[in-house]
Amino acid sequence: MKPTTKNFNVLPIFLGSLFCLFLAGLDAESDVYCLQTIKKLDQFNHLSSWDFKSNTEGDMCRFSGVECWNNVKVIGLSLSNKGLKGQFPSCVENFAWLQTLNLSHNELSGYILSDISTSQLTYLTSLDLSNNNFYGEIPKGIADLSGLITLRLDSNQLSGQIPQELGLLSQLIDFSVANNLLEGPVPVFVSNVNVSLSYANNSGLCGGALGSCDESLFGRTFWYSFIIGFVSSATSVLVSFMVYYAPWTEFKKRRSNAIHPLMKKQNLQKNTRQEAELLPLAMQEQGSKEVLSLSLSLSVSLLISCEHMIFEIKH
Repeated sequence: MKPTTKNFNVLPIFLGSLFCLFLAGLDAESDVYCLQTIKKLDQFNHLSSWDFKSNTEGDMCRFSGVECWNNVKVIGLSLSNKGLKGQFPSCVENFAWLQTLNLSHNELSGYILSDISTSQLTYLTSLDLSNNNFYGEIPKGIADLSGLITLRLDSNQLSGQIPQELGLLSQLIDFSVANNLLEGPVPVFVSNVNVSLSYANNSGLCGGALGSCDESLFGRTFWYSFIIGFVSSATSVLVSFMVYYAPWTEFKKRRSNAIHPLMKKQNLQKNTRQEAELLPLAMQEQGSKEVLSLSLSLSVSLLISCEHMIFEIKH
């Protein structure tokens, strides 16, 4: 009996290997391109040692601030205080194995990557964008980075509310949004996060350790606008009243006091009629100046009172 032989079709295996090599080549080119993009943000030539002549992954893993796994995949970018200036480098989302991204203490600006939830940063554990000039709202997509342990967004110009979804990051330990322009309720964290200094210098934040939020129908912004508008309107009405109406009242009062004794002397001094006609005009002019000065003083007092009221609301 002849032994049976199995014919293995090696073509699919060969094609599959080629395809994997092709994808690996694309990943390498993508990583190199992103690092080149980041180097262009360097305004003080701190990344001058980044040489892209060979354009291989092995070489870029030796760059300062770049950490790789097995000398192949980029898993960390530590580029703090490198003089980077420009927009957030959105190409970092192509680093599929990235675990640490530190871009703190630079001059980066603009919006933080808004579609970060759809990126490939599924292994990211540390995101530090502190001490830059980022503005706009904190992207809700950051909450989809479920492995985050560190999230630092402090010392920027971020505004709006903190996404409540951030409180669901179960691994989060280090969190800070201090020194921004944030407002509204702070999130409730399921993890053990020390937030004692996380919210410093954000006067609009409330909730949790910061005290209860205003549960009324209208928020603080409404009352600021209402107080300023009310005081401005009241000042305008009072100034108009005192400038246009009060002088006439004062004029009538002084005229009656001035003309009454003159009428008694009408038979003795006929020429006093001309003086009586000129006297009210002079009195009216003098009265207008006094009332105008008084109205200006009142306006200043009202504005100062408005500032005190706003200060009390803030604190």
